[in-house]
Amino acid sequence: MVIDAHAHFGSILDFYMPENMLIQSMDKYGIDCAVVSNIQGIEFDHDKHPLAKDRLRNQIDINYAAIEFSRKFPGRIYPLVWVMPHTGGVSEEFCRFVLENRSGIYGLKLHPYLNQAPIDSALVEPYIRLAAEYDLPVVVHTASTDESSPRRVFNMAVKYPCVKFVMVHLGLYTDHEESIDLIAKQPNLYGDTTWVAPESTLKLIEKAGPDRVMFGSDAPISGPDGYSNPIYQTYLEKWKTLFNTHDYEKLMSGNAVKFFGLPV
Repeated sequence: MVIDAHAHFGSILDFYMPENMLIQSMDKYGIDCAVVSNIQGIEFDHDKHPLAKDRLRNQIDINYAAIEFSRKFPGRIYPLVWVMPHTGGVSEEFCRFVLENRSGIYGLKLHPYLNQAPIDSALVEPYIRLAAEYDLPVVVHTASTDESSPRRVFNMAVKYPCVKFVMVHLGLYTDHEESIDLIAKQPNLYGDTTWVAPESTLKLIEKAGPDRVMFGSDAPISGPDGYSNPIYQTYLEKWKTLFNTHDYEKLMSGNAVKFFGLPV
């Protein structure tokens, strides 16, 4: 089984990722399941400008769309709740939405850059407390920018040891060394392979063990054939013979099942 622990759908700005594109891509490249979030939850553009009001979406609406997507493809699509700290927040209505749909929600998705809200900010911490209350893992975009710093995620993982966090990208546009060291130090921190060179994933496995990283791709952000990228083909094909079967299955599915509590 192959589970993509980092996939998306939705169209906004220059992102074009309709539901059928993801499903067709999964079918073509042998991806059994995907953990998805709705990118329409972004609140800022690539240049950190707030989106115009007519482009902003409602936090509950975009996440209900993710749940509806999963209902169309039961056993294949597992939704995360994309948080919108500036225009949404942890309101009574939002808490009620999470409670009423808890059985179909598999975690929270934070994008500190496209929502311009660091994980350790006063805007975001209420979401982390919510994650602790409802036993939801937290998926965090990490990169070289300050608001997306892996160190910020590490600090919150230390502060909330009962919450599991994954640093997706292992710090995009970095050499990944800091993220690898931080994950190795903190047992409730994990990484994924999204845009991560296989050599860096090997380093993470060597330092933190085979249980702390999972396959992810950002699909279909690069279009319907994103899985053909040499990075992902290495994980999907070449690594089948690099590891023993047990450890390879952990990377490609088992760790995601445990991290998100997937019913597969």
